[in-house]
Parts: sequence; C-alpha cells; structure tokens
Amino acid sequence: TGLRRQLKAAPDGSMDTGVASQLDALKAKFEEAMNDDLNTSVALSVLFDLVRLTNTLADSATHETLGAVDDLFTRLGGDVLGVVKSEYAEAAGGNDEAVGKLVGILIEQRAVARKNKDFATADAVRKRLDEVGIVLEDTPQGTQWRWK
Repeated sequence: TGLRRQLKAAPDGSMDTGVASQLDALKAKFEEAMNDDLNTSVALSVLFDLVRLTNTLADSATHETLGAVDDLFTRLGGDVLGVVKSEYAEAAGGNDEAVGKLVGILIEQRAVARKNKDFATADAVRKRLDEVGIVLEDTPQGTQWRWK
C-alpha cells in the first residue's frame, strides 16, 4: 500500500526515462527466469528489485512513473506468479479509508486524555502512531495527521 499512497500523492508529469529503462530490464530478467525452466527464485527476486526501486523513488517520482512500476508489479507478481492478491489495487484504497477512520478514533481519544490532563496517555498515543509511520500535528483547527 505504500506504493499506492505514493501514487495518489504523485505529481503529474511524464515518465522518467531512466526508470522506464530499469523497468524494461527487470521485465526482461523476469521473462528470462520464466523461460529458464520456471526459475521462480530469480522471478521473485525481480519483485524485490521492484520494491527496492519504489523505495529509491520516494516522493520524487511522477504519477506516470509510479503507475508504470505499479502495473509491472501487479502483472508479474499477481497475474503471472500469483503471489500478489488480485484485489491488491482495490484493497489498498480500502485500507487507506479504514486507517483514516482508526487514526481519527485515536485522535479523539488523545484529545479526551489531554482535556483530562492525562498527558502520559496523550503522549503514548502520539508515540505509538509515530512508531507505525503516522505523524500527528496539533494546529489551531485541531489535530491533523499525515504519513511520515
């Protein structure tokens, strides 16, 4: 779902030609592995290479670039190997909504703790959310959250 979050937030723009070349090379390596008596260990390593590529792109890639990475990951990992759930695309969006609701509940509980001057609990909620990659920001409009 990390890739899906990046994809939603990515700016518009053209495909990065360097990434396109890397994707072509990974696809060729995958096809070569499949043609080599279904060498699944090499094929799976290509999926890990795709994950590493996604991590290096961080927040700098365009929507088109991340979309191409996502498409290749879904095709190779899901359609061919069957190790990525076919509902990957839909599930990622659904999980984001559920996470948002759960974080909202925790923010409400934190607000109650702060109102009751239970700062240890309020700080513990913030710390635990931070440990899972969620940052809380207290603003005049209320507490907002974002992914790290």
